[in-house]
Amino acid sequence: MGKNYGAVDHLNMTGSGRPLGTNFYCVRCVPTRAKESANETNQVGEYDPDTHHSFNEVIRYEAEYVSKVRTEISAIEITTGSGDAMAVESVVLQQENKKYARIRMTAHEHPEQNFGEHLDNERTITLPAFLGFGANDHLGVFESELDVQRSEYNITVGHEDDSNNVGEHLVGRSQGEMHRVTVEAITDELPDEPTAPWKTEDRQTPRLNNEQYRASITASKLVAGPV
Repeated sequence: MGKNYGAVDHLNMTGSGRPLGTNFYCVRCVPTRAKESANETNQVGEYDPDTHHSFNEVIRYEAEYVSKVRTEISAIEITTGSGDAMAVESVVLQQENKKYARIRMTAHEHPEQNFGEHLDNERTITLPAFLGFGANDHLGVFESELDVQRSEYNITVGHEDDSNNVGEHLVGRSQGEMHRVTVEAITDELPDEPTAPWKTEDRQTPRLNNEQYRASITASKLVAGPV
């Protein structure tokens, strides 16, 4: 068996013509092949090894990408929810004032021998334009974006899979898109309420003995599904 080195972009997000384009490196991608299992015990409560059965294999992916530019990066569009065996379930943009932006993604795929079908409910999820280095006020609630210390923009899309009569994959569908944003800034003011359709979840004003006054806000919005 051979050996190799480095990250592999199993989700095919980087490169010319792909969602992340040429502005990002893939620095981590972990495919995990998982199966369900079942077993029974005999008349005196001992395991019966002959009943030990594994089934319904799925491949789950965790991937991480890092920006290689400091300028503004245009909005990123990622398609998910189609009839393909692969479904993207979350995209998270993480930004800090002294770091390059990172995007983390999760997805799952049913291997060919265990793929029934995914119902087509295709949608395009969009991360708004952002700085390749530094942090943005994605909610527009602070007096100056220069005060922003960190931010996170999280998009999730739900997915439901069902099994056939012997526990293998039968059918799945993606639905339910939510966006959740957290922004933290140096300020002695409570951040404003974001504009609709954003709904505030919490606003914090931490006061510590060894740092500047800060404030943070978390808000979310729901996105209507495909028509």
